[in-house]
Amino acid sequence: MKGYYALITVLGCVPYAFLALWGDAQRGTLGLYALFLAGMAALLLLCRGKDAFLAMLGADTLSCLTSCLCVLLFQREGWSGHFQPMTPLSMVFSLFLLALLLQLVAWRAIGRKRR
Repeated sequence: MKGYYALITVLGCVPYAFLALWGDAQRGTLGLYALFLAGMAALLLLCRGKDAFLAMLGADTLSCLTSCLCVLLFQREGWSGHFQPMTPLSMVFSLFLLALLLQLVAWRAIGRKRR
């Protein structure tokens, strides 16, 4: 069981939102947003399998914090203009709020399907 939560923690350490923003700003591609969605879906499915809602919230929070740290450390000069009228940090928070909303809806839908 400890290995299971270690896997969730490792997946939570990946800065999914930062990678999506980096791909958008530096490469001009939206492909890394798919990685963001896949990472959030993987966390949902892993946590839903063990009914570990708090572990999912913790992993989401950890990923959001690592994305914020990466944005502060690695953002380029042109990033602020690319995401107008939002800042890169507000984009990280917006992405995670959207992902959290989708995870909560999916969590409820999966829970109803099991009954």
